[in-house]
Amino acid sequence: MFTAEPIQKTQKVKTNKFVLILEQFLERYNLSAESSPEQLSEHAPEPNALLPDWKARKCVKEALTRSTEKRRAFSKEQKEALVPDQRNMIYSVRKRAQEVAKSEDKWDIFINTLDLGPKGSKDGVIDDKEMVASSSNQSRFRKHLAEYGADPELIDRYAMDSKTTMASNKIQQERTEKRLADPGRTPEHFTFEKVHRKLQNIDTSKIPSMQDLADVIVMLSMRPAEVSSL
Repeated sequence: MFTAEPIQKTQKVKTNKFVLILEQFLERYNLSAESSPEQLSEHAPEPNALLPDWKARKCVKEALTRSTEKRRAFSKEQKEALVPDQRNMIYSVRKRAQEVAKSEDKWDIFINTLDLGPKGSKDGVIDDKEMVASSSNQSRFRKHLAEYGADPELIDRYAMDSKTTMASNKIQQERTEKRLADPGRTPEHFTFEKVHRKLQNIDTSKIPSMQDLADVIVMLSMRPAEVSSL
């Protein structure tokens, strides 16, 4: 028995309204991949005023990356000239977390976490200061997400950048070890005289506090890991 094969309908890709605005803008001012970054930057204020948030800006940048029947793809430098990245100026970490928590979108959490990560220089080099600062921003982002009621499971899974966190922790550990190795840079709070005076004031008839134990550790020049094994 002959059975007709089902006809598959091809779905047209919906064009985002911001992409339409972009194409009309480029056509109006005769801008293309042949335009210099300087020419594009002169016209940047108008499209940036029409793009309400980072999602719209991201959409437009992705559209500029693709070639169409009417134009060639823009280079990275040209994209930044026409649609400069202003997210760090517009959004604080707290405000960003507040808006992402409202959306309850796991990919929003993931993208924003990466966006708060280290960018590096043109050569791809990331210095220590940027790595530590980026890790701190990501940590505050997770904290604010929790404050604004984001799902803890989504935070743990999509707002964790373990690579940046580990790199930052390593840098800070190396800095700490370097400071402790230099007696001249020992903080006054941890000098022999200060700690010795505190030990003399400990009331041994009571259960020692965490501060008392910390002073004992410093006095004996022991590591916390070694004390825990006693």
